[in-house]
Amino acid sequence: MIEAILFIYTDIVTSKYIDLALKVFTTREYYKPERARTENLKSILLRQEGKGVEADEMYEEAKSLYGEHMSERKKNNPKGKSPETANFDEKVAFWSR
Repeated sequence: MIEAILFIYTDIVTSKYIDLALKVFTTREYYKPERARTENLKSILLRQEGKGVEADEMYEEAKSLYGEHMSERKKNNPKGKSPETANFDEKVAFWSR
């Protein structure tokens, strides 16, 4: 019982921090990699909460931002291949990880 409560509380806190990060990262264009990474993390959390449609929408937005950021997209992300969490992580400043 306590584990279930802690799990729910952790998800709520995690969601609040992710939402705060998104609020910050949408303020400036140069935060595009951080925003893409955070939207990817939000999609993972939404999927864990059983909100598949919202998760898919958030992931598509993250993928779009990732693609916009990548100047070498065709070389590093061949057509039809979706970026994974590690790809998002590689593109943010080290202090944002």
